[in-house]
Amino acid sequence: MTFRVRLVSFLVASLTILQILTAGLVYEVTRRQLITQGEQQLVVAARVFARQLDDVSERVAENVQVLTLDFALRKAIAESDRDTVLSALRNHGNRVGATRMLLVGLDGAIQADTSESSPPINKFPFPDLTDAALQKPSAAIVAWDGRAYWMVVVPVSAPALIALIAAAIPVDDMFLAHLQEQSILPSTIELVTQTGDGHWQVIARGSDQIQLATHLMPTGDLPGAPTVAAINGREYVALATHLRSSQSSAPIVAMLGYSLDDALRPYRSVGLAWGILLALGLAFGVVAALVIARGVSRPVELLAASARRIAAGDYSQTPQIVQHDEVGELGAALAKFVFNQAMMRRPVCRIGWPPRARYNKT
Repeated sequence: MTFRVRLVSFLVASLTILQILTAGLVYEVTRRQLITQGEQQLVVAARVFARQLDDVSERVAENVQVLTLDFALRKAIAESDRDTVLSALRNHGNRVGATRMLLVGLDGAIQADTSESSPPINKFPFPDLTDAALQKPSAAIVAWDGRAYWMVVVPVSAPALIALIAAAIPVDDMFLAHLQEQSILPSTIELVTQTGDGHWQVIARGSDQIQLATHLMPTGDLPGAPTVAAINGREYVALATHLRSSQSSAPIVAMLGYSLDDALRPYRSVGLAWGILLALGLAFGVVAALVIARGVSRPVELLAASARRIAAGDYSQTPQIVQHDEVGELGAALAKFVFNQAMMRRPVCRIGWPPRARYNKT
């Protein structure tokens, strides 16, 4: 491999490595910035989600309290008219979006339940909510029969406290998707609850069906701080936030996910333009490297050719290098050496001396 080829290869390789490192640095800086942005958005989204659930609780509590003011309902409760109570609970449950309405006695016993598919129960399973509702309406998210509900419990007075009404609003896929449409919640949101064996089970998820919690950590604690996770070849920033749940319920955690791939998608067109510019820059660099290599290697090649002629005994030509640098000094020294050697090898013109006088010895 000649000196020129090695020089061109070095320049092209250096330029290519520099461009690759520049592109990698730009990508990494952009990615880090998006991760930081995603972490901030998830923290804000967790607060917004908790606030939305509180708003739902307040709205449902107000609507259920309106039901408790119904004289016919209070009379039916006082007279233990179960059919009338169930009819009123079903009608009002349809208006507030509750799939299950219960009439709970002051002792926690269930006196009426609008659910027909669930197995009958005698005691209300969340006594902390009924205890708190003796003073004022209480609400919390609960895991019940493998589903998530926002449970609202309000007192019924006539005028003394006679019973409690519990409204169970399902927090399901449709509910989460509806909240996502109305707020800045990320596209990936899941509600998970911990089973008896310590595993996390998804009980509701939003519009993005990626099973974030299942891939992130099947067992153990979920990340309480924003964490970068790779799921199915895609990167997500994930955050787990514990929701305000009943003390008698299994813990419920909202898993929020921020897709880095979706965040990087707007930058792909910029990346394509950047790649084209890098390719053009590389092509220009190759041409420039060829020109530079030719300018650098040409004097060296001339010196090498002169050295080969000198080694062969040819002193007839001297290298003609006009440069004001070390290569020029080397060429001048070699030219002087060739000139001196040529002068030394010329035939010497001998001048004859007068013949010496012969002396006869006597």
